Amino acid sequence: MIIDFHTHTFPSKISGRVIENLSRTGHIRYYTDASCEDLTGSMKRAGIDCAVNLPVMTRADQVVKVNDDLIRKREAMQEAGIITFGGLHPAFEDYRTELRRLKEHGIRGIKLHPAFQGTDVSNISFKRLIGAISDAGLICLLHCGKDVSFPDHDYASVPQLLELIRDVAPEKLVLAHMGGWQNWDDVEKDLAGAPVWMDTAYCFGTVSYRDGEENLLPYRENLSRERFARLARQHGTDKVLFATDCPWSDQKAYVDFVESTDLSAEEKEQIFAKNAMKLLDRKE
Repeated sequence: MIIDFHTHTFPSKISGRVIENLSRTGHIRYYTDASCEDLTGSMKRAGIDCAVNLPVMTRADQVVKVNDDLIRKREAMQEAGIITFGGLHPAFEDYRTELRRLKEHGIRGIKLHPAFQGTDVSNISFKRLIGAISDAGLICLLHCGKDVSFPDHDYASVPQLLELIRDVAPEKLVLAHMGGWQNWDDVEKDLAGAPVWMDTAYCFGTVSYRDGEENLLPYRENLSRERFARLARQHGTDKVLFATDCPWSDQKAYVDFVESTDLSAEEKEQIFAKNAMKLLDRKE
């Protein structure tokens, strides 16, 4: 069993256009067209049994409309092996009502993205929102660290995350990108071992980018096999979730990467599925 805890999809009618725009903004490569159909094909090739879809609300006025669409599609997505989370925005005022509505319709978690939402995680609006998500018994998956589309400001640095954990103490908080993309020195030093989960999204291999002539060039290195295994053990392999950030990563390459590390079979089993099943309260 393999569960990919961090993927993104868009409605098929717009997925191609949206993914092209995002790729151009971040100057990065994509591996599927971000439709559910292309994701399920990628999952099959990679041997992935289940994926978690994470919507990102870039404006407060998107929240109800996008969540309505996800609620309508939830059962069909689940039949295809995709569990969808809902989304909220720190500027959305009636978040407690929306959390109750999402929970009543079987939504298990919320994705927040400080960079695309233009708000530091240390901001009181984020703390209140994450506290409410925790109070509702839902999972909160939070983008952490830098973002290729917003290189000039870190909205979710390790010091801010430590402040959030201290002040809110959320019960089901998942820190994406192994606690902070490209901030792994600080993660190892200060964050590893905290009472949170971390996911592996966009953390392996070389990140490529598109230059002005649409050529793919190496951008920067992510975690090596040795460093990933060390960080996973330092944090606790029982609190690490396999994730790819598809369409921005190749799911098969990520499965192969984890398999190629010196983690034990039990540690790999925890990361690939056991931890996610526990967090999602799944029996099989």
